[in-house]
Amino acid sequence: MWKKLAMSALATALGLLLLNTAAFLGELVAYGTWYADGQPAGLYDNEPGERPRLKPGARLDGLRYSIHVNSTGFRGPELRDPPPDDALRLWCVGGSTTFDIYAPDDASAWPAVAGRHLQEALPDRTVEVVNAGIPGEILFGSNEDLRDLGRHIRPDVVVIYHGPNDLRQVLTRPEEPTPLLPIPINPALLRVASRTLQGSSHLQVQMPPRTVSARDLQPIRQRLLTLIETIQAVGAQPLLATHALRWPDDATGEQARDLVAESVVLLQMDPPSVIKAFAAYNDLVSQLARERRLPLADVRAAVSTAPENWGDATHFRAPGSATAGKVIADAVIDAGLHRRTR
Repeated sequence: MWKKLAMSALATALGLLLLNTAAFLGELVAYGTWYADGQPAGLYDNEPGERPRLKPGARLDGLRYSIHVNSTGFRGPELRDPPPDDALRLWCVGGSTTFDIYAPDDASAWPAVAGRHLQEALPDRTVEVVNAGIPGEILFGSNEDLRDLGRHIRPDVVVIYHGPNDLRQVLTRPEEPTPLLPIPINPALLRVASRTLQGSSHLQVQMPPRTVSARDLQPIRQRLLTLIETIQAVGAQPLLATHALRWPDDATGEQARDLVAESVVLLQMDPPSVIKAFAAYNDLVSQLARERRLPLADVRAAVSTAPENWGDATHFRAPGSATAGKVIADAVIDAGLHRRTR
């Protein structure tokens, strides 16, 4: 009996080892690199505990994803230095939803899509895009980049597409980690399982309800105002954007649970509370646009909740990226932000 149990345990261990090896090789083929400390090796250039930064010059060329980081440390091609006299530079700030993590290549990310629409609409201008989205980034980090690099890069328009990471920071307790699943995900097999199943309602951690007040969002309001001031100080024009989401604002019950998915753990609150928190953030952005008489791109209203638009609760698939890029470009044109001359 013990021999059979031992053989069964050995077979199980070997099976898991083979599955983990297959998952590791799958990640290597998809991304063109292996994973270290839960992230693609060679993509980041920060120590644990520091704000996230991409490694200048990094290249990940896999069968599924192709990611190139320019010498400034942002996703996409190099910028001309100095910029042409007819240049129109669009700088897009945010976290992973601006980096556009499901975009298979740099040109498919919504900032690049916005740039192509602008170039088509403005054939007499040289349109360049800075995709300054960095997974995990918050408004403070984007403000720091604008302050340090803005006068050299000389953007004309800065699109602010933040939300999830700042909400997480101000609404959750820092001593409580927020994994996608309540298990360690260092082995490749568990990383792949986590990414595949994170949206499953059956695997969600139960979180309590919470009321999000205007006072709760006051720190985000101040961060937005500081970033707006920095953008204007470097001679650029701010374009605020609401954050698109996979769920309708009136989602309830199982629909809310299924569509909100991993955002429950991100914000450490139940699905109805998550829906209200993001709605409150978008209301804040819209209110600031009115108060400061700034242009607003209502990405939330433009990108529908249709499943084909979404990789998960907050990140686009290709159709969503295409719509978001178009609405950003239209907002630039409609507000006359393209009329700036150097």
